[in-house]
Amino acid sequence: MSQFEKYHPILTPHYTFDWLTKARVIDVFNLYQTSTPTATMETTATQINHIMREIFHDRQLIWGVTDRTTTKFVGQVALRPLTLPTIRERSSLISGQLISKPPR
Repeated sequence: MSQFEKYHPILTPHYTFDWLTKARVIDVFNLYQTSTPTATMETTATQINHIMREIFHDRQLIWGVTDRTTTKFVGQVALRPLTLPTIRERSSLISGQLISKPPR
């Protein structure tokens, strides 16, 4: 995890990227409900714990994203290992999930 410590928090002019444990579970639950309607508070808490274990073991990096103006949780962004059959080198996949569209 020491190598990932330097990647949080990340501050941009509009957003803060920090560990998911900094977000309220209910806010993460609301995000997960958009893609998995069967998600519960218990499965959400379990998922957050699993994500943090993966981060601590240097297997992936996921941030909770908070709007700096409103301090509302707006989504999560992840870097995960990606191996494609046509590419032998290891690369990363950036994925994200937002609760709502950011303002333009």
